[in-house]
Amino acid sequence: MDYSDYPEYPQLFPPFEHEVSILDLILNTGPRARRYIKSFPRAALSTGRTEHRPEAPRPGTTMGYVYLIATVLLTVYGQLAFKWRIDEAGAFPPETGERLEYLARLAVNPWMVSVALSVLAAALAWGAALTRFELNFAYPFMSLSFVLVLLLSGPLFNESVTVAQLVGAMLIVAGLIVGSQS
Repeated sequence: MDYSDYPEYPQLFPPFEHEVSILDLILNTGPRARRYIKSFPRAALSTGRTEHRPEAPRPGTTMGYVYLIATVLLTVYGQLAFKWRIDEAGAFPPETGERLEYLARLAVNPWMVSVALSVLAAALAWGAALTRFELNFAYPFMSLSFVLVLLLSGPLFNESVTVAQLVGAMLIVAGLIVGSQS
């Protein structure tokens, strides 16, 4: 679908890019986004074709990479914060009543709420990334979350990190570099 007739709005990183997600519009214009949505050409809205197949990576997709990095970082944050709070909460109790109380305490813990919000934000960033890249290009970047969690679990949680795990992490990064070449 050609988006070039759609109105331009202020974007954080010029020049203006038409083929972005609705999330880009909302994040860049806030409450004014409705004005841009309502002003879309009627012909574009009445074609019945609403899906958009992203192209392969191309120059000028800086925001696509920003969305990918945000997805990875939010995922890593969620995993590390979840582990931290679970460690603090202690072992899962054996009795049903205690289990419900344990889960209720976790559900209202501000850090656990931030974990849930990070999952939502990561999903939104991932969706935005997929408007810029094909899935088969973008998905391997998710493997960076495994590498970062591995590297941070040692210093943050005093977990052992083996040489084999580090070699595996380097292979993941090498595979990502090779696979992302256009």
